Amino acid sequence: MRTIHTFFLTLLAYALPYSAHAETLAEFIQNRVLVLINPLILLVSGLALLFFMWCLARFIMGLSNGNEEQVKAGKNCMTWGIVALFVLFSFWGILSILQSSAFGSNIPAPPAGFGG
Repeated sequence: MRTIHTFFLTLLAYALPYSAHAETLAEFIQNRVLVLINPLILLVSGLALLFFMWCLARFIMGLSNGNEEQVKAGKNCMTWGIVALFVLFSFWGILSILQSSAFGSNIPAPPAGFGG
């Protein structure tokens, strides 16, 4: 009976440091949330840039065809593309400022075994 008791105490002594190191809220945000948000913002910004380029192509095609409606639609589309890019890059900049002030680094390192 004493050996079983000693075995469990030894197991508890080895497992305690691993269970005592719980992840804080700041570590959770830095390691899980921000690692997912940064690439997501880049992906959406890339899509907004492709949308802007498509609108630019529509505008140029309207100019070459002499179609005023297509030119007007291209201008309107490009305006919304520029607004979307501005909002996305502003959000990314604000997020970067918050990260650097809260965590001391701009881009958190991905956790071990996460995508690389």
